[in-house]
Amino acid sequence: MTDIKTNRDKLKENVLELLSNKYFNGIGIVIKGQWGSGKSYFWKNEIANVNKDGKDKEKTFANISLFKVGTVSEIQREIILQLSKSTKFIDSIKKYTGNFQGIIKSGSKIFGLDFSALPFDALLSLFEKKDFKNITICFDDFERMPEKLSLKEVLGYISYLKEDKECNVVMILNEDYLSKLENDSNDAKNYSNNTNAKIWMEYKEKVVDFEFEFSPSHDENLSNIMKTFEENKAIKMLNKSQLLPFIEEYKCKNMRIMRRAILSIIRFEFVVAMEIEQELKINIFLNILNESLKLLCNENPIVFGYDMTGFTILPTPINHHIKMCITEGKLDTQLFIETIKEHNERYRQSDSIINIYQEFTRYAVDNVEQFIERLKTLFQQDYITPPDMAEIIWLLSEYDPTNDLSDYYNKFENKLHTSINKMIENNKGFFSIHLENFRGKCKSNEKLLQILEKTVTEENENHITKTKESKDSIIKLLKKIIAEHSFNEIDKEILQSITPNEWKKLLLDKELEIAELKSIYNISSSTQENIDMMLKELVQGNKFMKFKFKLKGFNFDEEV
Repeated sequence: MTDIKTNRDKLKENVLELLSNKYFNGIGIVIKGQWGSGKSYFWKNEIANVNKDGKDKEKTFANISLFKVGTVSEIQREIILQLSKSTKFIDSIKKYTGNFQGIIKSGSKIFGLDFSALPFDALLSLFEKKDFKNITICFDDFERMPEKLSLKEVLGYISYLKEDKECNVVMILNEDYLSKLENDSNDAKNYSNNTNAKIWMEYKEKVVDFEFEFSPSHDENLSNIMKTFEENKAIKMLNKSQLLPFIEEYKCKNMRIMRRAILSIIRFEFVVAMEIEQELKINIFLNILNESLKLLCNENPIVFGYDMTGFTILPTPINHHIKMCITEGKLDTQLFIETIKEHNERYRQSDSIINIYQEFTRYAVDNVEQFIERLKTLFQQDYITPPDMAEIIWLLSEYDPTNDLSDYYNKFENKLHTSINKMIENNKGFFSIHLENFRGKCKSNEKLLQILEKTVTEENENHITKTKESKDSIIKLLKKIIAEHSFNEIDKEILQSITPNEWKKLLLDKELEIAELKSIYNISSSTQENIDMMLKELVQGNKFMKFKFKLKGFNFDEEV
């Protein structure tokens, strides 16, 4: 069987061969590739650590992030401190200075000299070429260098290490960024890029002997990340073939983004232990992956679910929890479990649009009548959600345009009223997400869109009216906003309708504390104006009352 080597394997083989060649001293190697492709991870885990248990244990590596240093002197200090962990290097240092670690940390003196005050370039200059044998220094994060650190100085120092000390140097960078000349050289940032591009082209010939492109496939990077978390129960339940289509669909080669998406799945590891269908567990994890990539890649490809094995888009209440976890880091585990249990019966017993559509498009046979009948049957089920109803109506209008859909529109509107009312009343927080989902389903059908907007407007108005009529509802809303530090447009409209006298009564009846009032003061300019009018009247001529509010952060005009 032929061993097919990946980009990573070939690069590893080449770099290790160069660094092991006894005739190659003072060579410069560039490993270049796109941001997030895993260059640094590859170097640290597959090159720098490869000899820890191997035959070349004497090889020593120093990894210098240019993002973390501000001067060449700091680079030199970092090199010395990292290399001081090597037994071989310590022996060399002791030969010149004695107890090196003590010198650096305690400022001890040898022969009357304080070596802790000695410049690091002077300290390094004590060492001969032979002291750098089997030492490789890797410079990373060129693109994130602080402005005060000059690229010319860094490359000049790298050239010094190569030529004067015969030290092997590896540079990890995104050359597209370094070498690209920006069009607008008048812009300060672009001017800096122009300058750096010229410096790089000038020094490249001096510091680079071997150049390698690091461009691993989606498959390679995903395999490495999954290997890192192979003991996690959620990752054990999945296989690479289920995840890879999403990575490819989003064209994601950024290893950091992949890792963050996998970490989002891991946060939902508790799903593995839930008593729900195995298919639903996998589908939950795939939805988490899809939402993570959509956010992190800033892309919205057509991942509809019809061609993704085991993947269907979850109902909005479930997806709300997933999106909140990804975007805000919030996860109410118990509420998520309850939401899943509510929908599990549907997944276990019911048909779905995805299944019907998959079967309809699987074979090259004319099965439109069967397809339409299955959609009509599904539409009548109690568990069907308004977004699914909207999609069925759209499909029926496309594949059966002669059919009278009046009854379908009426049922959709009734279900929509119930659904939106329930969401608003329960304050579950997925109203805007639900609306986005609805509009996506309805955008191809003008009548559906009109029904949606009309229903949303009516339910919003009903909710606002009911809340305003009840003092208890107002107080409950205020406490919710204060506790959660968040509000929606409906909440905002209700707060704007509270009059100055109503704000005053809430304060004097001790239903609202001064600090709580301050926390909602800036929600809108209208709310702010009404509170200001109330406060002006409340503190007028009462210096103690004015003092109380000032302590809580309120400001008053001098005449108040």
